[in-house]
Amino acid sequence: MNAVDSRARAGSSSHKRLRLERGFSSARDSNDNRSCHRPDKQPILLESESLLLHHLRLPPIVLHQSTSTDPQRVRCWEYRQHPAIVRVNHPTRSDKARCLGYKAKQGFVVYHVRVRRGGQKRLVPKGIVYGKPTNQGVTQLIFQCSKRSVVEERAGQKLGGLRVVNSYWINEDSTYKYFEVILVDVAHNAIRNDLRVNWICNPVHKYRELRGLTSAGQNIVNGSKYGLKIPETSRAYQIGVTGRA
Repeated sequence: MNAVDSRARAGSSSHKRLRLERGFSSARDSNDNRSCHRPDKQPILLESESLLLHHLRLPPIVLHQSTSTDPQRVRCWEYRQHPAIVRVNHPTRSDKARCLGYKAKQGFVVYHVRVRRGGQKRLVPKGIVYGKPTNQGVTQLIFQCSKRSVVEERAGQKLGGLRVVNSYWINEDSTYKYFEVILVDVAHNAIRNDLRVNWICNPVHKYRELRGLTSAGQNIVNGSKYGLKIPETSRAYQIGVTGRA
């Protein structure tokens, strides 16, 4: 055996010993040297690293179903440092944003908007409400509009040159709920020349978030099932066909 073969054998044996010390073994190694395998030397992960790897294996839809996951807690802390309305470069939930009309092209923008949780309080001086006792409630009032609709109204009022397309929930804590609002610049040529998007450039869609034209507003005005009835079951159809209700 020459010197080259001896060095190669020495190098392979040292590499094999190093793999066994780190806890790795191939099928051939496990068959040949079962007594040399040391499972107690497997690489150890910290608790935070194992949780991170666990969350990375989950699809993005599962991550946003609960606020108790580590990524959601970190994001919620970051959202608290921002103003009430702030622009972001890209949507946090890209799958949800695309389902609601977002497109990664010029003219589309996304804003983070937060709103306080809980009921409303009547703005009355010194807590005095004049009138009937049934109308004298000050606290614990239930607002008829949803938080999502309120967020869209505030975004539309703050950004008058843009039009609201839709919005969706991203996070919440004990004080605030955080939403992302999709808006469109109707003066941009990329929007006006796109036949799939330029419907929102029509003047009838001005202030659409204030007139119940978004999905959040439609649920308030007519309910989420409005317009989905079978014609034969409607009262107007029965009157027109049978002459009686």
